[in-house]
Amino acid sequence: GEPGGPEGRGPGGPGGPGGPGGGRRQDEALNAKLKEIFTDGQFARHKEIMLQAQAPMSLLRPETAKELNLTEDQRDAIQSILEENRPEQGQLPVDREKITAKVIASLKGDQQAKWMKMTGKPFNFPKPPARRD
Repeated sequence: GEPGGPEGRGPGGPGGPGGPGGGRRQDEALNAKLKEIFTDGQFARHKEIMLQAQAPMSLLRPETAKELNLTEDQRDAIQSILEENRPEQGQLPVDREKITAKVIASLKGDQQAKWMKMTGKPFNFPKPPARRD
């Protein structure tokens, strides 16, 4: 069939980019599988690392924003920080760690403490190899 067609696969179909609810359902299915494999402690650490890996965007997820008690104004401010720091096409990506630090600094003290608790001990992600063009 066609992408996004009746089978519901591919762009626009359920589970595909732009499809109804696909990403969340896939996350839930993956988390259910991981809970079968991981111990409770391992699964908790997995969640912490995923928040770190996907920051600063992870702060705008509805469940994260709810847990942090972000106001609409705070969500708008975070969105503005992200838009201001989005690289132009063809430019090198901006330093995500700096942007994340800027976003975290925009939170109130209790929200910053909650974020630190939610993300746990900082994970040192390996740097991607330098591109050779």
